[in-house]
Amino acid sequence: MKLFKPNAPKQVIPEDGQRIHFSFPKTDAQLAREYQQGHTVTLAVAVSRIQDELRQLRAVVDNGAGRRAVGVVMEEISRTKDLMEINRVAREKAQAQARAGLIEEKGILPAMHQEEKTRDTWRILQTELTSTVAANEAAVALSALLAQVQ
Repeated sequence: MKLFKPNAPKQVIPEDGQRIHFSFPKTDAQLAREYQQGHTVTLAVAVSRIQDELRQLRAVVDNGAGRRAVGVVMEEISRTKDLMEINRVAREKAQAQARAGLIEEKGILPAMHQEEKTRDTWRILQTELTSTVAANEAAVALSALLAQVQ
């Protein structure tokens, strides 16, 4: 029993006035020639591209202006992670006490709220760290671009 029965392709017969265009892969010599010649870019296009890139980089740098240093934010993130762990342990302890019947279920809420507040602070710090790092990278890219242009 044969699972696959190949069919021959249908013959394409061009109508009057139509042509068949055959496309063959380029040889290594053709590719090397194109690579060496490169493509030409007009001066106006190059200048506008550089201006756009400068505008984008300056916007990112301006957005990060006035932010704290990366090291300071990372220290605060580390402290917040420690607090998150402490709050998690306190919440789990309160939950265990509630399951054992030592406290009411409402007694878990303060520990849960404290843990959520600490987690929200950690998220805000992560966002600040991301934008600060992006601003620093944009500043480096901006100075490199300006050095290349001059």
